[in-house]
Amino acid sequence: MLQVQCQQAICRLLSRHSAAAMPKAVDLTERRDARTAKTKKLKSYGPPSAVKLQVLGTGAEGAPRSLYVFTTSASYLFNCGEGTQRLSHERKTRLARLENVFITTNAWRNVGGVLGALLTLNDIGVPALTLHGPPGLNALYRDTRNFIQLRGMNVSHRSETHADFVDVGLTVRAVPLWGAAASREPPAVAAGPPPVDYFAFERTGGAGGPPLPERAVSYAYVCSVPDRAGRLLLDKCVSLGVQPGPLLGQLKSGRDVVLEDGRVVRSEDVTSPDEVGAQFLVLELPSPDFLPSLSDLNSSLDASRLAAVVHFSPAAVMDSPEYRAWREGLPATVRHVALNETCRGHGSEAVHRLQHQLHTIDPQLFPLLAGDDPTTDQPTDGAPCKRVRLSSEDDPTAEQDQDQEQEQEQEQESSLIHPPSGWGLSLRPPAEPDTEGVTPVTPDVYRAELAADEAFSARLAEYRQASAALPPAAAAGVYPQTVLLGTGSSIPNKKRNTSGILVNLSEEHSVLLDCGEGTHGQLVRLLGQQQAAAVLRRLGAVYISHLHADHHIGLISILEARRRALGAEHRPCLLLAPGPIAGYLTMYHNKMAPLLDTFSLVANARLQLSSSVVYSGDTRPCPELVALGQNCDLLIHEATHEDELQEEAELRAHSTTSEAIGVGRDMAARHVLLTHFSQRYSNLPLLPEPAPENVGVAYDNMVVDYRHLPRLPLLYPCLRQAFAESYDQCVERTAKRRDRKQKLADQLANDGLV
Repeated sequence: MLQVQCQQAICRLLSRHSAAAMPKAVDLTERRDARTAKTKKLKSYGPPSAVKLQVLGTGAEGAPRSLYVFTTSASYLFNCGEGTQRLSHERKTRLARLENVFITTNAWRNVGGVLGALLTLNDIGVPALTLHGPPGLNALYRDTRNFIQLRGMNVSHRSETHADFVDVGLTVRAVPLWGAAASREPPAVAAGPPPVDYFAFERTGGAGGPPLPERAVSYAYVCSVPDRAGRLLLDKCVSLGVQPGPLLGQLKSGRDVVLEDGRVVRSEDVTSPDEVGAQFLVLELPSPDFLPSLSDLNSSLDASRLAAVVHFSPAAVMDSPEYRAWREGLPATVRHVALNETCRGHGSEAVHRLQHQLHTIDPQLFPLLAGDDPTTDQPTDGAPCKRVRLSSEDDPTAEQDQDQEQEQEQEQESSLIHPPSGWGLSLRPPAEPDTEGVTPVTPDVYRAELAADEAFSARLAEYRQASAALPPAAAAGVYPQTVLLGTGSSIPNKKRNTSGILVNLSEEHSVLLDCGEGTHGQLVRLLGQQQAAAVLRRLGAVYISHLHADHHIGLISILEARRRALGAEHRPCLLLAPGPIAGYLTMYHNKMAPLLDTFSLVANARLQLSSSVVYSGDTRPCPELVALGQNCDLLIHEATHEDELQEEAELRAHSTTSEAIGVGRDMAARHVLLTHFSQRYSNLPLLPEPAPENVGVAYDNMVVDYRHLPRLPLLYPCLRQAFAESYDQCVERTAKRRDRKQKLADQLANDGLV
């Protein structure tokens, strides 16, 4: 009996020790049940008392394009470009209440953020999500199950247009608009059989789902806010002698009542008028081929209720005479909101704050963001943007005609809003547009915060003195130059995007190592549109280390942007990636938009850029990598977890900081740059004390020339002071975790179980 009790005690203690050491198990079923119950309760209150449109992604080059609709009963999303979930995190948008996403066209600019959002929604316990949009959209989640694992979340697709979608917060009518004939055939195969035909099965486009239309289609969404019954006016009820009780409920529900003295009290006499719901339209005409179908919208629009039109159409289409004439035919009270390439700004204040702080420490390693300049003339209140056209240098008559045309255009432009991210428009109650969600970028404030810290100023002086004392590196130069575009793991947060590293080998050649969601946006934000396009033109290869979503979801946008940048000189990019990626890319080509002409796939086992740079991808310490990278100049190694989370690192096949440093030591790497940090270390990871002399910490938008490598280890003391509060919180959490482990170990020892 005693032996059994001892065994049971040992099992209980070991179980507790295991629970403390391993990551917490998350009961998604319990989360989903709770969210389902909360949603049901909210919808039971009837039509929403508040409805507001909020811009998440502006559609600017490199920025997502997405419109969030908040109601007190439910939330809705229209288009979900790459980076939408990152912006929603910064804006504190309630994605947990999201049940329906509406897609206008099956193009990556509209769907690039869906896969990442699905993973996030699954982890927070959203029970179900419906994707509304053209046929073929269901392939986005059905054919990506090899790297998108949804544990019990129900994802469905609704492409029907014969019946309205009716929800308590919104009624949505999908109106199909038709363009030219769709072409999805793969490009011709070069002469001679390929070594391996990765597209053998996928050329058919897969199986299942509704048949794809023969013509290109875009869904316009006519959205109507439900009417809301008027409020019961209690003062009038009292004046007419209505007693508290069930009679008030009958009057509120619209029924007349008879009082004890025989008088009839009519509901309309004691209630305010019913509130008629507004209407708004979400519209995208991807090309001029769709212009003739604009008239198909007329029968679905109610001019007396139409409050806003959100235009995802490109500027070239919106500038056409047909589109302008259609806009002129709408009531003058309608607000027109453009979310396309004419907008500016990526919408993240947190990124600017961090970059200005780091720039204060070292302007060369941390340049300011050239492609997201907050000092541009973009109106922060969403006011109309006027275009400036150069005057004609020909005869005065042509100049006069042009002036008249420009006046007409500016008259139309005066009603066209190019809003920043966070701009909002309340439809219930109706109100003027607001910028409550727009966070201003204030560089002077960021710099002043650091300057006020005397300890930081001291560490900064020490860093600059130590940097100046460094001897010139042998054969110092710019290349290879390493540009960190994403240094976080799993999901993006405000300060760290998912994996992406640009390596410029020379002025003519570049290669991209991994390509998490939003990599193209990071490139544009850092360099600006023109320089980003120049990088894409010289991009010769993209290396995908493995098929975790956070390492390759940004690939399609990079390939499409590279094709645009090269124009008539377009040529395929070498894609070094695991072979199964072919099915995913071919699915997109067959079901959504042409893509197979943008890359030439080589199934990778390993990539060695040169004798100078070694990249680990996600891995446990690996002897093969050590052998491959002997005596390299720079090892870029993942360091997802701190040392106290050794068990979690082993469970998830990642490395701790000390393990990554140990790989560099065994490799005899001259310099080690740690990256792929868990998002719990968005400001600063914990390094072992004392920090090794050849190890640096990577940040997004960090540019490391070859000659700057010796500076990297000198940064950490200065960074630790700049982010002292965040660092102290990490140290405190680590100490608590260590204390819990020690208490368990002491208890086991006291009980004689170890």
